[in-house]
Amino acid sequence: MKWIKKSCSAKGQVTTEYVLATLLFMAIFVWFYSITQDSLKNMYKNAAVKILTSYR
Repeated sequence: MKWIKKSCSAKGQVTTEYVLATLLFMAIFVWFYSITQDSLKNMYKNAAVKILTSYR
């Protein structure tokens, strides 16, 4: 019986670690995506300003 209890708790621990790792990777992905979006937005703004000011 002790072996079954250890197996169940180990299974729960593995599941918990899997969920935490998934949440961590999702948070890193969202953080990286937001940084990328901000830099792309700034790049497009700067390009638009340069293009529009070059017509003067």
